Amino acid sequence: MRQLIQDTIERTPGNAYLQGKKAKFIQIDEDWGFKFYSYKEDANQTYEMQKYLASHGLAPQVGEQMCIRLPNGSYQYGYVTEVAAILSDIKARQLGFKDELEMCAQPNGRALYNQCDDEWEDSDDFIWLTDQIRKVKVEEFDTHVSNVGYIRGKIVVIDVHQYEFKEDI
Repeated sequence: MRQLIQDTIERTPGNAYLQGKKAKFIQIDEDWGFKFYSYKEDANQTYEMQKYLASHGLAPQVGEQMCIRLPNGSYQYGYVTEVAAILSDIKARQLGFKDELEMCAQPNGRALYNQCDDEWEDSDDFIWLTDQIRKVKVEEFDTHVSNVGYIRGKIVVIDVHQYEFKEDI
């Protein structure tokens, strides 16, 4: 898997990575991707949180942790993770766009995104997911429409970099 990830990264232009505030993501195959960070501490913290939530069925499963080298020579730290269908992309397609990025590029893109996020926060899935996360002693933050997705029909959180354990687990 390590060589497959390295080869995929070397073939992919840097601007093609999906990117959040701290993490970058590249899909490796239909089921797996690689989430990576500039700082090892960020990668380790999110790996442990995602692994814990995955053990409760609330986040994608995680695989091997590794350090990879980008074509520009910089080293990045990350881990293999299951691929989820991101809810914001699903909502954008329902509105006739290719994905969230295309939707948000529209003149009214921010309003459309906010509408999708409001619908998400009023949904039974949102209430269920946030309740379940709290039940396993995790404080959830930033559980918006771009940070959740579906795997095999089940809602999961895909971005946990702002989540914290309520107490030692």
